[in-house]
Amino acid sequence: MPTYTRKTIDQKIADAKAKLKKLKTLKSGKTPAVALTAQSEGMAQLLTEITAVAATHKTTIAEVIMAVARIKKTGLKIENTKQTRSKSFDMIGQ
Repeated sequence: MPTYTRKTIDQKIADAKAKLKKLKTLKSGKTPAVALTAQSEGMAQLLTEITAVAATHKTTIAEVIMAVARIKKTGLKIENTKQTRSKSFDMIGQ
């Protein structure tokens, strides 16, 4: 059976300061900056694939990203080169 250890006053103060800082950033509307690099998990492969698609179709990388966002927004799923709508769109006419 795990034993419970109480937090010290210093730990409680540090937790309270962290919560206060988080609340202040949420209230100010600022989102914490997230640094994405090519070495991030999966990002290198994603960037390679997007670049390859852009080169194949002779478009810009921004257009490819906007197309992916549009597909995701409409609920279109692309699996093994088949394009299907999600179940929620299939049930509309029924």
